[in-house]
Amino acid sequence: MAWANWIGGAWTGVLFGVVASVGGCSSSSADSSCPSYCDNLCSSLEACELELSDCRSSCESGLTPQACKAQSAPDRLTCAELTETVACAEYCSSLCDRAPSCGSFDAGACVTGCLKVGPSICNAASVVARSCDQLKPELRLYESVGTPSDGDSGYSAGLPGPRFGLCLEADDCEEPLGCSQETNTCGPCKSDADCAGPYGALICNGKQECEEVQCSSDDDCLLGPCNTQTHECGECREDSDCTSLFGGACDTETMKCVECKRDSDCDRGFNPSCDVAQQKCVECGEDAHCTSSFAPACDTKTRQCVECKEDAHCTQSYAPACDSARQECVQCLKDVHCPQESPRCDTETRTCRECDRNADCSEDRPHCDTATQSCEACETDADCADHAKPFCTESGACGDCQNSDGCAQNEVCDTYDGTCLPT
Repeated sequence: MAWANWIGGAWTGVLFGVVASVGGCSSSSADSSCPSYCDNLCSSLEACELELSDCRSSCESGLTPQACKAQSAPDRLTCAELTETVACAEYCSSLCDRAPSCGSFDAGACVTGCLKVGPSICNAASVVARSCDQLKPELRLYESVGTPSDGDSGYSAGLPGPRFGLCLEADDCEEPLGCSQETNTCGPCKSDADCAGPYGALICNGKQECEEVQCSSDDDCLLGPCNTQTHECGECREDSDCTSLFGGACDTETMKCVECKRDSDCDRGFNPSCDVAQQKCVECGEDAHCTSSFAPACDTKTRQCVECKEDAHCTQSYAPACDSARQECVQCLKDVHCPQESPRCDTETRTCRECDRNADCSEDRPHCDTATQSCEACETDADCADHAKPFCTESGACGDCQNSDGCAQNEVCDTYDGTCLPT
């Protein structure tokens, strides 16, 4: 402790003066040699906003004339040093005031020893927070050092004293206890601050135990900020933190960089729309995003441009129907899609045909070939009543011949349609 290093000089007078003012202790009666020193002390305390009631009278009653003459002027000390002095004076006073209630301790010798040893942690609130059993080892030490008959206890002024169970941070306490920021004592934590320490990241969980986590502040993360909800290191807090080609927007809930949160995040030519649920840039979100005449419709499930979703997307006369299952424009899905000359729809091939049965055919071609779904004039020779064309050919029409024997010299029979052709 810095204040203990000054115990042989100016600090002695300051400490005894402050102890007298807060604890009522007195080492001697007032003397005319002390007013000047006490004026300096009280003015210095007041300048540092450390005002104490009845400062001058308490100071004079707590010092001997010899002590007043021997001390350096308190105004040479910084406000930080004076503040620490007052805190330690209050601590020694509070601790030693409680001494008699914890056993047959001499409060005066306790104060003297406390000031000489110099407590490592001066927090008066810690006195009330501890039990007598916790205080007794400290009280014994101070009384021993402060008793004239056996004052040589092995402790020298300026050496820091033991902590006696007090703490500065959670690492001074046994896991999973925290170090109270109010009382500097180990116990169940009340806030994350009670778990702070130089090693690792700790938080105060719901069981009032200090729990190690990945991070409790941004300082615990090397490459990004700390998500104080999940206590995990994230990647971003705002879009400007995300500069990757594949992650240009920040998801502020997960603190992760994502491709997009809105369409404006997607400025890539082939993927102009943002799938907000998946946070990815996709080909489309609506038909307006699909500008190709070959794929003018948007499949909102796959987020891809397709040929069609309904008949209105099929504008070519040769394929006016939309097969929504395959998202393709086809010739037909039902008869209504077919023209008058081919009124029947083959739903397997999705193409229009002439017939399904003979009733679909005209008088001049009354037979329906179910294999080709086309109307034919004949199925057998018996269907050909015209003696000039008595043969039913491969084309389903009545012809002149079945082979070359039925043709004139220098002619050959086209067996497909039954016509004689020059060789």
